[in-house]
Amino acid sequence: MPSSPRIWRSCASALPMAASIAVSAVVGVLCIASHTPFQANEYGLARLAISQRSSAVRGWTAVHVLAAGCACSRKVAEHLIARGRVAGLRDAVVLVGQDPEVMSKLQLAGIATEYMSPEDAANRFHLRGAPWLMFVDSDGKVRYAGGYSSTRDVRDGYQDLRIWSTLRSGGTLAALPAYGCAIGQQMQARIDPFGLKYGKLGSFR
Repeated sequence: MPSSPRIWRSCASALPMAASIAVSAVVGVLCIASHTPFQANEYGLARLAISQRSSAVRGWTAVHVLAAGCACSRKVAEHLIARGRVAGLRDAVVLVGQDPEVMSKLQLAGIATEYMSPEDAANRFHLRGAPWLMFVDSDGKVRYAGGYSSTRDVRDGYQDLRIWSTLRSGGTLAALPAYGCAIGQQMQARIDPFGLKYGKLGSFR
């Protein structure tokens, strides 16, 4: 039978490996929670996009689905405010969750903005993440539903106006990946089971 000192030495030698495994698991969860593009139910997206059209305004509508507490969504909001209103295009923002500061800034910029609860977003429209960009043409047809950039860090810039220009001229293009934050407790728990991003330990609010 091994002596006690030998057992302790064996345990001590295993600690670095156990710590390494634990750190790898944490990093893996954070990568999944932060870098996986979200899929969406096309029917749910179409219903939401069409619901944001204004009968009083003809022309194209860009629907932006943003999430309160999501850094990616906040950057999209800042982009919309900085670029301002575009002739021939109506911007409509759906803000999932409560963020009075973002709501106020968007409204001051003349962008129609309304709140939606995470439960409604997840259950009524089957949204699993945000931000999402959708374009609805003057006939009420959803012509695009996807992300704003080909990369999560937006190295190529926000492509909303380029996408609109292509669509308006009759072209088509593949949807860009939708990187961002999970919507709804079920989806958040699925991709972040330890609560490192969406739980009490995380920065998402």
